[in-house]
Amino acid sequence: MDMGCHAFQFFRWLNSNNPVKSVYAQMSTTVHQKKTRGDDNGIIILEFENGVTAMAEESWTKPGGMDDRAEVHGTEGVAYADVLQGNSIQTYSQKGVGYAVEKAGDTKGWSFTMYEENWNYGFPQEMEHFVDCVKNDRVPLVTGEDNIRFYAGSPLVTAKGETLGTLCVIDRTPRNLDETQKEALRALARQVMDQLELRKHINEQEQNKRELVEHQKNLEEANDRLEIVSLTDDVSGFHNTRFLHNFLERYLNPEHHDNNELSLIFFDMDNFKNVVDTYGHLIGTKVLREVALVVHHQLEPKDHIVRYGGDEYVVILPGQGKDKASIKAEMMKQAISSALFSGEEGLSIKITASFGLATYPEDASDKHYLLAAADKCLFKSKIDGKDRLTVK
Repeated sequence: MDMGCHAFQFFRWLNSNNPVKSVYAQMSTTVHQKKTRGDDNGIIILEFENGVTAMAEESWTKPGGMDDRAEVHGTEGVAYADVLQGNSIQTYSQKGVGYAVEKAGDTKGWSFTMYEENWNYGFPQEMEHFVDCVKNDRVPLVTGEDNIRFYAGSPLVTAKGETLGTLCVIDRTPRNLDETQKEALRALARQVMDQLELRKHINEQEQNKRELVEHQKNLEEANDRLEIVSLTDDVSGFHNTRFLHNFLERYLNPEHHDNNELSLIFFDMDNFKNVVDTYGHLIGTKVLREVALVVHHQLEPKDHIVRYGGDEYVVILPGQGKDKASIKAEMMKQAISSALFSGEEGLSIKITASFGLATYPEDASDKHYLLAAADKCLFKSKIDGKDRLTVK
């Protein structure tokens, strides 16, 4: 019964009365068998439909006095409350929990949230005693050595009508303020409020600026990821034709390059249809990816491999003339013909590839002619018997 009216209801309240999905309970009578046939120790685990899990232990068996603690664990922080050891909640928050206690400037990380703060600090009792002394002409419990005998205050009110506090003036000599002095105090309070509002506005602007910078950074990172995705081929994991055309247009633009050479290699697998017909499309797709990896290992960091379509690839060799490109093409062809593919599936598929090579500006003056020249060389390799390189 105690578990039901305390722990169980506390969990339901803390979880906004979300429906309970399952309940596990273990109860025993371990100490008070002579006094009751009911349990004196119980453990309960609740699983809610929104995924929250709660666990409680109610016990009358613990020596040394009562123990009353609660812990809340979330995705962005934790909170520990021990109501018998103190009146603050130890809280860790990644983003901050708003207000914790007077003079706590920030609640990110660890903070100590004070509950019933006004009562614990004695503010209601202090004000009650102050009013009682004024109304009933009683001597205050604390007079101190300051001997304050004059006090006047003007409220600090925001533009929305919210009272933040009071601007106070005090003196050890009793006095009265005339209307001019009262208006001066009110004017000073307004000036203080203006300064506080200005400081708040500046802080909000600085916070907005920091958030804007962070948002801009996140947006740029997201755009970078999107750009990578938009230039990546799903099958091979390397570049796609959009990357090929963008790169060539930039590199071959007379206004943006220093007339460096660029070689282009077209290649595709010989009789690749036989692989697909024999082993299926899934194995065929894996072979295409593995071929791209084999070729990639023959390239320098500045080189690029592009899946052009089907089983056809293009290799971009920036700043490399026909002689160096021919050597690389032969290395790629040899690497493909000597490799065994789909080993993870228990297969040992062997294939060959045909290559065609053309170089800018020796063989073509622009992107379109360069692509056509390399593709024509590839076609000649196919006609001449496959598994060979044709150079423009």
